[in-house]
Amino acid sequence: MDLTLVLIGLVGGVITGLSPCILPVLPVVFLSGGGRRRPYLVVAGLVTGFSLLTLAGAAVLATLPIPHGAVRWAGLAALLLLGLGLMVPRVGELLEAPFTRIPQRNVEPDRGGFLLGLVLGVVYAPCAGPVLAAITVAGATGTVGAGTIVLTAGFAVGTAATLI
Repeated sequence: MDLTLVLIGLVGGVITGLSPCILPVLPVVFLSGGGRRRPYLVVAGLVTGFSLLTLAGAAVLATLPIPHGAVRWAGLAALLLLGLGLMVPRVGELLEAPFTRIPQRNVEPDRGGFLLGLVLGVVYAPCAGPVLAAITVAGATGTVGAGTIVLTAGFAVGTAATLI
């Protein structure tokens, strides 16, 4: 195991946890109180969610014959669409329409924290920046292995320590 990868991941996670990119996630983590364990469950779900999403994405990229620029352009198109949804209310309504059918329910104080964190992890994944880009590039070049997993785990621990 390469200690350098662990340190890069750890420092990257701490820096990301302190960066402005975390601001959209912080209110949910802060307001997820209730039971004593719930914030910890939310953070555990968040780091699990983005780690699994990133590793799965890297593995998929490694197996698919996708041109390198196609992933970047798809990401830019998705960001453009989401930005347009924030600026134009009608587009925003169309984007959120499929999610309005999801039933809402009350949750006990210590329940649902991990699941909430998993969902936040998907939202948080793009914030991870350079470290997760390195993980994705590793997947795109077909080298997803122990080093990629160690880097992701270091990043997750750094982020979790900062958020907690």
